[in-house]
Amino acid sequence: MVFQHRRYSSISKVWCAATCLGYLVLGSLVVAGEPILPADIAKQLAVQHKLAGQYQELIAAGKTDEAISVAAQLIEIDRSLIAVRPTDAEGDKASTIAQDSLERTYFLLAKLHEVRHGWDAAMKASQEHLRLRQKRYGNDHWRTADARVAIVRLQRVQSLTAAQLRELGEADGLHQRADDDQQTPKPSDRLKLALPSQAVYEKLLGPDTRQNVGALMQIAGTYQEMGHYTQADPLMRRALKLFEALA
Repeated sequence: MVFQHRRYSSISKVWCAATCLGYLVLGSLVVAGEPILPADIAKQLAVQHKLAGQYQELIAAGKTDEAISVAAQLIEIDRSLIAVRPTDAEGDKASTIAQDSLERTYFLLAKLHEVRHGWDAAMKASQEHLRLRQKRYGNDHWRTADARVAIVRLQRVQSLTAAQLRELGEADGLHQRADDDQQTPKPSDRLKLALPSQAVYEKLLGPDTRQNVGALMQIAGTYQEMGHYTQADPLMRRALKLFEALA
């Protein structure tokens, strides 16, 4: 379905943004011809780097089954790197990269299963993502709160009808176009896309979701760009209040 492919673009953007920093760190650990880390860890990191690139490409291409298969390989290698428990500083960096990657992989794996309406598998991946963050950051950290919010959102999406899922997919497409300054350069045109997408998010997912809050902030920012500050201010205040409640 068309709306499914729109979501792949969003998933891919999340992956790209999340992995850039990790790969910069990876570059500091492995120098061409001279591995700084022990050979086995350096080799595993190189394999992980390659798999992560494949994962990104498959997600962007909408190849769900292949991406899920690569995710399983990524999870295995990340867990093996975390289990090493190295004592040196460079080894600690490798473990940190693996922990970051493992969290990202489960987060995106849940999204992939959601796209294909594999609700049980999506929930299992989301719960593991939450468990990892609870263990690493504790219950009160904002990253853990984000993982809990994602589960609540998934539960709501799972309860939607086929028609409502299509409507949500269409709203995702509008939101992405409104968020793209190059594709939609005029603020007035972005506003025409952002307003209906936010209305759908609030109707189908509820006001207390990241998607609705993000859409409200997008609308408020567009109003500010247009110089309509009296319209922007209440929307931004509402968005911030909802955001604080989610944290």
